[in-house]
Amino acid sequence: MRDQRGLGVVRALWEERDKVAQQRDTSPGRVLRDAAIVAADRPSLRRLRRCSRCANGSPAAPSAPRPGGIP
Repeated sequence: MRDQRGLGVVRALWEERDKVAQQRDTSPGRVLRDAAIVAADRPSLRRLRRCSRCANGSPAAPSAPRPGGIP
């Protein structure tokens, strides 16, 4: 996982998936595939665009600060 926030998202999805699977008496993979959980930790498209602009020499557009100081 890329950071603590991503790890928290993945953990919450994993735990909820297991809970739903138990209620439905089915395998967790049938409720939500592992690939979907991993995809939840991927950086957002906006972040990718910002990074690609920086890599190409263009300054990234400033973004508004997020609550709690999370970048």
